[in-house]
Amino acid sequence: MRLYSGNKKGLSQITAIIILLLIIGIIVVGGYYLLDNKNKKINTLYNVNKPINISNWQIYKNEEYKFSAKYPSDWKQETTPRFYKENKLPGFGGIIIYKEQTSQGLRYGLSISLEENPQSLSAKQWVEKIIEDNKMSYMKNEAPYLLDYKSTSEVKINGYFGYAIFGLNDLEGRVDRLYLSRENKIFVFTYPIAEVNPNYFDPIENNKIALEILTTFKFIK
Repeated sequence: MRLYSGNKKGLSQITAIIILLLIIGIIVVGGYYLLDNKNKKINTLYNVNKPINISNWQIYKNEEYKFSAKYPSDWKQETTPRFYKENKLPGFGGIIIYKEQTSQGLRYGLSISLEENPQSLSAKQWVEKIIEDNKMSYMKNEAPYLLDYKSTSEVKINGYFGYAIFGLNDLEGRVDRLYLSRENKIFVFTYPIAEVNPNYFDPIENNKIALEILTTFKFIK
């Protein structure tokens, strides 16, 4: 009787361990599933289908740096931003694709600019370096303030993986700034976020257009 009782106790302990392992397994698998879904949502954030007809959109092509993007026919584009031109900076300053409300002198625009990337850093490494350099400069009193932003994460722009700083506090309001690494260049996309802001022309509606423009961006041969 004692031997039988001991076996029964041992079986109960083994059963308890198995149940515990199963529970841990469910938690781990469930956590991975949720995280994976979250990452998929982030990765496809800029590759969604929107009810916007782009059949009559114009195409901007840059043969030197091998990229193109489409934009609405009632939007304009400047191949060299005014600040870049006025300061006579060398190389490609970028373009700004924008919609303008001339009566109030307001704009909403998506800028695409390039920065040299001699170390061929990934987009994530580039963003991490920006944030770390800012912190170090602030600690040395070389920067007037720490970067103010809402979050950073991986994104996918029309199939290209990049990294973003969301809700970055810029001079006139918060913007999203996206980075793509391509060979020894960093492509930088900047546009105001979708929130009411008197400094921009209809930012909530035009933000949707900016996101759609991003889905048309591609590298060309």
